[in-house]
Amino acid sequence: MTTAETATLGQNRKTDVLAENVLRAAGLSGDDLKSLAHVFKDASTHFCDRLKHGCAAAFDIDAGQVESTDDAAFADILDKAAIIAPLKAERWGCTLYLTADATLVFSVIEAMFGAQGNIGGNVGSVDEDRPFGMLEQKISALLAGHLAKSLDQVFAGNGQALFAAGECIDTAEFDRENFERSRL
Repeated sequence: MTTAETATLGQNRKTDVLAENVLRAAGLSGDDLKSLAHVFKDASTHFCDRLKHGCAAAFDIDAGQVESTDDAAFADILDKAAIIAPLKAERWGCTLYLTADATLVFSVIEAMFGAQGNIGGNVGSVDEDRPFGMLEQKISALLAGHLAKSLDQVFAGNGQALFAAGECIDTAEFDRENFERSRL
């Protein structure tokens, strides 16, 4: 076994131990991971309910499949124009990163200001190369706060808050080198 392979194996073991600790702190097992899709679906329902109170237009958001990704797909996510909002879970010793792409951010802005049935616009109508402005940053922070509270409702019930929304940053400013990922 080469030195690089040994280092990679050691890092994977550290990641596995971290993943096990996070799951244990959450009261979950590896087998419970399959149920996370239902947890995030419930969180998206709570999230929509929270946003409906501040929006002029009715809308619905649905969580897609929960699945692991490889390095190339992960890099592709970070290469797109998006805002990253960290949701810190101190009791779990980790951070969940929410990425809000331009289509999501602009759709929520449209809904909040009365979209007249044009939520998300037509295909190609979102300028993904334009940097996010102050309004988009504030809306993303609002989305992160609502998602943190929705996840709290699912994971912690009405008990002590588990997730705290951190400061939103653009993917172009995200430090990929000092970012630790779990294999969850």
